[in-house]
Amino acid sequence: MSARPEILTAIRVHKRQSDKGIPFDPSPVCRAVKRALEYSTSVILAVSLAEKDLAALLTDLPPETILQTEEGAVDRALVHVLPFTSATYGRFVPALNAIVAFAHAREFRFVLFQSVEVDIGVEQANKIVELHQDDVLVVGKAFDAHEFCQSNSGQPNPVLLTGRTCPWNTFAMWDVGKLARTGFLLTSETNTPPHASAIEEAPTIALHQRLFPGRSRALLVQFEPVETNDDGWGTQWTDPARIEWHARKLASKDTSAASHIANIGLVGSMTTVEHIRMS
Repeated sequence: MSARPEILTAIRVHKRQSDKGIPFDPSPVCRAVKRALEYSTSVILAVSLAEKDLAALLTDLPPETILQTEEGAVDRALVHVLPFTSATYGRFVPALNAIVAFAHAREFRFVLFQSVEVDIGVEQANKIVELHQDDVLVVGKAFDAHEFCQSNSGQPNPVLLTGRTCPWNTFAMWDVGKLARTGFLLTSETNTPPHASAIEEAPTIALHQRLFPGRSRALLVQFEPVETNDDGWGTQWTDPARIEWHARKLASKDTSAASHIANIGLVGSMTTVEHIRMS
Protein backbone atom coordinates (compact mmCIF):
# COMPACT_ATOMS: atom_id res chain seq x y z
CA MET A 1 0.00 0.00 0.00
CA SER A 2 1.36 3.42 -0.91
CA ALA A 3 2.02 5.94 1.83
CA ARG A 4 -0.77 8.34 2.66
CA PRO A 5 -0.21 11.75 1.01
CA GLU A 6 0.56 14.67 3.27
CA ILE A 7 -2.64 16.23 4.58
CA LEU A 8 -3.11 19.43 6.58
CA THR A 9 -6.42 19.49 8.44
CA ALA A 10 -7.69 23.01 9.15
CA ILE A 11 -10.18 23.63 11.95
CA ARG A 12 -11.68 27.04 12.73
CA VAL A 13 -12.15 27.83 16.42
CA HIS A 14 -14.37 30.76 17.37
CA LYS A 15 -17.44 31.77 19.38
CA ARG A 16 -19.10 34.05 16.84
CA GLN A 17 -22.31 32.02 16.64
CA SER A 18 -22.27 30.70 20.20
CA ASP A 19 -24.18 31.79 23.29
CA LYS A 20 -21.81 34.34 24.83
CA GLY A 21 -23.04 33.32 28.28
CA ILE A 22 -21.59 29.83 27.89
CA PRO A 23 -17.89 29.71 28.89
CA PHE A 24 -15.47 28.50 26.26
CA ASP A 25 -14.71 24.80 26.62
CA PRO A 26 -11.47 23.74 24.90
CA SER A 27 -12.17 20.01 25.23
CA PRO A 28 -14.23 19.61 21.99
CA VAL A 29 -11.39 21.28 20.06
CA CYS A 30 -8.81 19.00 21.67
CA ARG A 31 -10.92 15.95 20.80
CA ALA A 32 -11.25 17.18 17.20
CA VAL A 33 -7.47 17.62 16.99
CA LYS A 34 -6.88 14.12 18.34
CA ARG A 35 -9.29 12.62 15.79
CA ALA A 36 -7.83 14.62 12.91
CA LEU A 37 -4.30 13.48 13.67
CA GLU A 38 -5.45 9.92 12.99
CA TYR A 39 -5.90 10.75 9.29
CA SER A 40 -3.74 13.87 8.84
CA THR A 41 -0.07 14.73 8.80
CA SER A 42 -0.64 17.97 10.73
CA VAL A 43 -3.47 20.14 12.02
CA ILE A 44 -3.78 23.91 11.90
CA LEU A 45 -6.23 25.73 14.15
CA ALA A 46 -7.46 29.10 12.89
CA VAL A 47 -8.36 30.66 16.22
CA SER A 48 -10.50 33.73 16.91
CA LEU A 49 -10.90 33.78 20.68
CA ALA A 50 -10.55 36.11 23.64
CA GLU A 51 -7.06 36.08 25.14
CA LYS A 52 -8.08 34.02 28.17
CA ASP A 53 -9.87 31.46 26.00
CA LEU A 54 -6.87 31.16 23.68
CA ALA A 55 -4.63 30.63 26.72
CA ALA A 56 -6.94 27.87 27.96
CA LEU A 57 -6.88 26.18 24.55
CA LEU A 58 -3.09 26.32 24.27
CA THR A 59 -2.80 24.82 27.75
CA ASP A 60 -5.03 21.89 26.84
CA LEU A 61 -3.55 21.15 23.40
CA PRO A 62 -0.85 18.51 22.96
CA PRO A 63 2.64 19.63 24.07
CA GLU A 64 3.94 19.56 20.49
CA THR A 65 1.66 22.48 19.59
CA ILE A 66 3.51 25.55 18.39
CA LEU A 67 2.35 29.09 17.77
CA GLN A 68 3.29 30.23 14.27
CA THR A 69 4.41 33.86 14.53
CA GLU A 70 7.58 34.15 12.43
CA GLU A 71 6.99 35.40 8.90
CA GLY A 72 8.31 32.96 6.32
CA ALA A 73 8.69 30.08 8.78
CA VAL A 74 8.46 26.72 7.02
CA ASP A 75 8.81 24.36 9.95
CA ARG A 76 6.17 21.79 10.82
CA ALA A 77 4.60 20.49 13.98
CA LEU A 78 1.74 18.10 14.60
CA VAL A 79 -0.42 21.07 15.56
CA HIS A 80 -0.08 24.68 14.40
CA VAL A 81 -2.08 27.64 15.71
CA LEU A 82 -3.00 30.63 13.56
CA PRO A 83 -4.62 33.46 15.56
CA PHE A 84 -6.89 35.68 13.48
CA THR A 85 -9.13 38.67 14.10
CA SER A 86 -11.70 40.44 11.96
CA ALA A 87 -9.23 43.33 11.61
CA THR A 88 -6.58 41.13 9.99
CA TYR A 89 -8.60 38.36 8.34
CA GLY A 90 -12.05 39.87 7.74
CA ARG A 91 -15.05 37.62 8.20
CA PHE A 92 -13.47 34.35 7.10
CA VAL A 93 -12.21 34.15 3.49
CA PRO A 94 -8.79 35.77 4.10
CA ALA A 95 -8.28 33.40 7.04
CA LEU A 96 -9.07 30.42 4.81
CA ASN A 97 -6.63 31.68 2.19
CA ALA A 98 -3.95 32.17 4.84
CA ILE A 99 -4.35 28.47 5.56
CA VAL A 100 -4.12 27.60 1.85
CA ALA A 101 -0.90 29.63 1.59
CA PHE A 102 0.42 27.94 4.74
CA ALA A 103 -0.29 24.49 3.25
CA HIS A 104 1.28 25.44 -0.09
CA ALA A 105 4.45 26.83 1.49
CA ARG A 106 4.92 23.60 3.43
CA GLU A 107 4.18 21.43 0.39
CA PHE A 108 1.14 19.60 1.72
CA ARG A 109 -0.70 17.68 -1.00
CA PHE A 110 -4.16 18.29 0.46
CA VAL A 111 -5.81 20.72 2.84
CA LEU A 112 -8.83 19.34 4.65
CA PHE A 113 -11.21 21.92 6.09
CA GLN A 114 -13.49 20.59 8.80
CA SER A 115 -15.72 21.84 11.59
CA VAL A 116 -14.92 21.08 15.21
CA GLU A 117 -18.19 19.18 15.57
CA VAL A 118 -17.63 16.70 12.74
CA ASP A 119 -16.72 13.19 13.88
CA ILE A 120 -15.46 11.02 11.04
CA GLY A 121 -13.52 7.78 11.12
CA VAL A 122 -10.14 7.02 9.61
CA GLU A 123 -11.66 4.59 7.11
CA GLN A 124 -13.99 7.22 5.67
CA ALA A 125 -11.20 9.80 5.54
CA ASN A 126 -8.99 7.33 3.68
CA LYS A 127 -11.74 6.71 1.12
CA ILE A 128 -11.94 10.44 0.47
CA VAL A 129 -8.19 10.46 -0.13
CA GLU A 130 -8.53 7.53 -2.57
CA LEU A 131 -11.09 9.47 -4.61
CA HIS A 132 -8.67 12.37 -5.02
CA GLN A 133 -7.32 11.56 -8.47
CA ASP A 134 -5.22 14.01 -10.48
CA ASP A 135 -8.27 15.55 -12.15
CA VAL A 136 -10.09 16.25 -8.86
CA LEU A 137 -10.21 19.65 -7.16
CA VAL A 138 -12.22 18.78 -4.04
CA VAL A 139 -13.94 15.86 -2.33
CA GLY A 140 -16.47 16.55 0.41
CA LYS A 141 -18.55 14.51 2.82
CA ALA A 142 -22.34 14.69 2.43
CA PHE A 143 -24.46 15.79 5.38
CA ASP A 144 -28.18 15.43 5.95
CA ALA A 145 -28.89 18.96 4.73
CA HIS A 146 -27.27 18.28 1.36
CA GLU A 147 -29.52 17.56 -1.60
CA PHE A 148 -27.80 14.30 -2.44
CA CYS A 149 -28.77 12.68 -5.76
CA GLN A 150 -27.83 9.03 -6.07
CA SER A 151 -27.96 7.41 -9.51
CA ASN A 152 -29.72 4.07 -10.00
CA SER A 153 -26.57 2.62 -11.56
CA GLY A 154 -24.49 3.20 -8.46
CA GLN A 155 -21.98 5.14 -10.55
CA PRO A 156 -21.00 8.76 -9.84
CA ASN A 157 -23.96 10.97 -10.64
CA PRO A 158 -23.19 14.41 -12.14
CA VAL A 159 -25.59 17.09 -10.88
CA LEU A 160 -25.62 20.85 -11.32
CA LEU A 161 -23.82 22.75 -8.62
CA THR A 162 -25.98 24.60 -6.09
CA GLY A 163 -25.43 25.62 -2.51
CA ARG A 164 -26.97 22.34 -1.37
CA THR A 165 -25.31 19.96 -3.87
CA CYS A 166 -21.69 21.09 -3.57
CA PRO A 167 -19.06 20.08 -1.01
CA TRP A 168 -18.93 22.23 2.12
CA ASN A 169 -15.87 23.06 4.16
CA THR A 170 -17.69 21.42 7.01
CA PHE A 171 -15.61 18.47 5.78
CA ALA A 172 -13.94 18.93 2.40
CA MET A 173 -10.49 17.97 1.15
CA TRP A 174 -8.93 20.22 -1.51
CA ASP A 175 -5.94 19.73 -3.78
CA VAL A 176 -3.53 22.38 -2.51
CA GLY A 177 -1.73 22.88 -5.83
CA LYS A 178 -5.01 23.52 -7.64
CA LEU A 179 -6.67 25.64 -4.94
CA ALA A 180 -3.58 27.81 -4.51
CA ARG A 181 -4.05 29.11 -8.08
CA THR A 182 -7.00 31.22 -6.96
CA GLY A 183 -7.66 30.67 -3.30
CA PHE A 184 -11.24 31.07 -2.16
CA LEU A 185 -12.90 34.05 -3.83
CA LEU A 186 -13.49 37.25 -1.88
CA THR A 187 -16.95 37.56 -3.41
CA SER A 188 -18.09 35.12 -0.74
CA GLU A 189 -17.15 37.71 1.86
CA THR A 190 -18.18 40.91 0.09
CA ASN A 191 -21.35 39.71 -1.64
CA THR A 192 -23.26 38.17 1.27
CA PRO A 193 -26.30 39.94 2.78
CA PRO A 194 -26.43 40.45 6.55
CA HIS A 195 -27.56 37.36 8.49
CA ALA A 196 -27.11 35.17 5.40
CA SER A 197 -24.50 32.47 5.04
CA ALA A 198 -21.67 32.78 2.56
CA ILE A 199 -20.61 29.70 0.62
CA GLU A 200 -17.02 30.03 -0.50
CA GLU A 201 -16.90 26.57 -2.05
CA ALA A 202 -19.45 27.18 -4.83
CA PRO A 203 -17.89 30.11 -6.74
CA THR A 204 -14.43 28.60 -6.32
CA ILE A 205 -15.52 25.34 -7.94
CA ALA A 206 -17.40 27.21 -10.68
CA LEU A 207 -14.36 29.32 -11.54
CA HIS A 208 -11.98 26.35 -11.59
CA GLN A 209 -14.25 24.35 -13.88
CA ARG A 210 -14.38 27.33 -16.25
CA LEU A 211 -10.62 28.02 -16.17
CA PHE A 212 -9.36 24.45 -15.91
CA PRO A 213 -11.98 22.16 -17.50
CA GLY A 214 -11.36 18.46 -17.12
CA ARG A 215 -9.00 19.04 -14.20
CA SER A 216 -11.35 20.42 -11.56
CA ARG A 217 -13.86 17.72 -10.67
CA ALA A 218 -15.85 18.22 -7.48
CA LEU A 219 -17.11 15.13 -5.64
CA LEU A 220 -19.66 14.76 -2.83
CA VAL A 221 -19.59 11.43 -0.99
CA GLN A 222 -22.36 9.88 1.06
CA PHE A 223 -21.30 6.98 3.24
CA GLU A 224 -23.53 3.98 3.92
CA PRO A 225 -25.40 3.03 5.96
CA VAL A 226 -27.30 6.27 6.40
CA GLU A 227 -29.40 5.96 9.53
CA THR A 228 -32.63 7.92 9.80
CA ASN A 229 -31.26 9.87 12.75
CA ASP A 230 -27.77 10.34 11.31
CA ASP A 231 -27.10 13.91 10.21
CA GLY A 232 -23.55 13.15 9.13
CA TRP A 233 -22.00 15.22 11.90
CA GLY A 234 -21.62 12.57 14.58
CA THR A 235 -22.23 15.11 17.33
CA GLN A 236 -24.96 16.43 19.60
CA TRP A 237 -25.79 20.13 19.42
CA THR A 238 -26.23 21.72 22.85
CA ASP A 239 -25.70 25.46 22.27
CA PRO A 240 -29.08 27.09 21.37
CA ALA A 241 -27.41 30.03 19.62
CA ARG A 242 -25.26 27.68 17.56
CA ILE A 243 -28.31 25.59 16.60
CA GLU A 244 -30.21 28.70 15.47
CA TRP A 245 -27.24 29.97 13.45
CA HIS A 246 -26.76 26.56 11.84
CA ALA A 247 -30.39 26.47 10.65
CA ARG A 248 -30.17 30.00 9.25
CA LYS A 249 -26.91 29.15 7.51
CA LEU A 250 -28.42 26.15 5.73
CA ALA A 251 -31.48 28.11 4.66
CA SER A 252 -29.38 30.60 2.67
CA LYS A 253 -26.96 28.16 0.99
CA ASP A 254 -28.66 28.14 -2.43
CA THR A 255 -29.33 31.87 -2.68
CA SER A 256 -25.80 32.73 -1.57
CA ALA A 257 -24.23 30.32 -4.07
CA ALA A 258 -26.26 31.77 -6.95
CA SER A 259 -25.40 35.31 -5.87
CA HIS A 260 -21.67 34.61 -5.59
CA ILE A 261 -21.53 32.86 -8.97
CA ALA A 262 -23.47 35.68 -10.65
CA ASN A 263 -21.12 38.23 -9.11
CA ILE A 264 -18.12 36.68 -10.89
CA GLY A 265 -19.91 36.57 -14.25
CA LEU A 266 -20.63 32.85 -14.41
CA VAL A 267 -24.43 32.84 -14.53
CA GLY A 268 -25.55 29.88 -16.61
CA SER A 269 -22.24 28.06 -16.32
CA MET A 270 -22.62 24.28 -16.36
CA THR A 271 -20.77 23.63 -13.13
CA THR A 272 -21.23 20.05 -11.94
CA VAL A 273 -20.68 18.02 -8.80
CA GLU A 274 -20.43 14.24 -8.89
CA HIS A 275 -22.42 12.53 -6.16
CA ILE A 276 -21.04 9.19 -5.02
CA ARG A 277 -22.39 6.74 -2.47
CA MET A 278 -19.89 4.47 -0.74
CA SER A 279 -20.08 1.74 1.88
